[in-house]
Amino acid sequence: IQLLEAAGLGGTGLHADRIAYRGALRIARGDREGGEADLTDALLMARQAPHNDRSALSVFIRVAGAKHALWQEQRALFEEALRRLPGASANSEIEVRTGLARALLELGDVSGAEANVRLALERAERVYGPDHPRLALPLSVLGYAMRRRGDLDGAIETHRRAYRLSEAAFGRDYKSTLAHQNSLALALADAGRTEEAVELLNGLAEAYLRIDGPGSRRAGETYQNLATLQVRAGGYEAALHSLDRAEPLLALSLPETAPMRAYPLLTRSEALLNLHRYAEAKEAADAAFAKLTATLPAGHFAIEIARCRMGIARAGQGEDEAAAQLIREAISGLSALESPPERHRAACLAAASALGIAP
Repeated sequence: IQLLEAAGLGGTGLHADRIAYRGALRIARGDREGGEADLTDALLMARQAPHNDRSALSVFIRVAGAKHALWQEQRALFEEALRRLPGASANSEIEVRTGLARALLELGDVSGAEANVRLALERAERVYGPDHPRLALPLSVLGYAMRRRGDLDGAIETHRRAYRLSEAAFGRDYKSTLAHQNSLALALADAGRTEEAVELLNGLAEAYLRIDGPGSRRAGETYQNLATLQVRAGGYEAALHSLDRAEPLLALSLPETAPMRAYPLLTRSEALLNLHRYAEAKEAADAAFAKLTATLPAGHFAIEIARCRMGIARAGQGEDEAAAQLIREAISGLSALESPPERHRAACLAAASALGIAP
């Protein structure tokens, strides 16, 4: 950065890219304030650069990547990058379209996500062939889209292919291989192959703590995923134990505005409801709802799931009128989604039936 400034290249796309790189490194080392300042400065420079400036395009990709779990910000940045793609390298197109697809999936736009990730995968296969590790990332996002659409066999096959490509190229403990192991575990869980999934996730959490240390975001996300699976398998106390490990790790490693920080509360509410601990479930669901409505767009499936659990918890405490209103609203919201999470919608419908109300 200093050499570029001394050479009179301050404010160029290349200068901005180096500043963005420094910002991402600072965030990775725990200096979020300094890192965010660098990212803001880099974006200001990149937006003033010509549209065909490849270094400026790199800035958008770097900044979006540093905004982990801030999906609305990621979507906006990748959409800006998309407008700068004409004439860019294959790697840039793959990264931008795959990153945009992942953000769209998290925000509930399954069709938009799948369209972008299939374009990324086609470009990767055309440039690198079918067995190159460059295919692993778009394959992983495609597998996630398949899970959301309910194509579980396709999702397992796609995630396993991504895992094997990464393992063959980089080894079992490489960060991308571990991420693909996590995705494969979640697909296996969706397909009811619980024992395989739990074994993969337990091993994964231990690996992340060993590699990253005690403040591992990746371990926190894995314990959250494990808790979700344990709830679905009926292991409610085990799930609460996993959440006790997930919550402090995510609080340490994610910004306040990251929706993912609310997910352990959401999972906790489901476990507590199944244990008939309605007062605690109400507290967890209400807290999740507050955090999610502040960080996700209206109508997002996670918001509606939280709303439904707020209602079920109130029904458990005898507050039938308030419960009925919340459950009706949640069913309406879930039913309006392009790919509603059927397990959660079914739970809401069952709660409505138990209260004797029409959804």
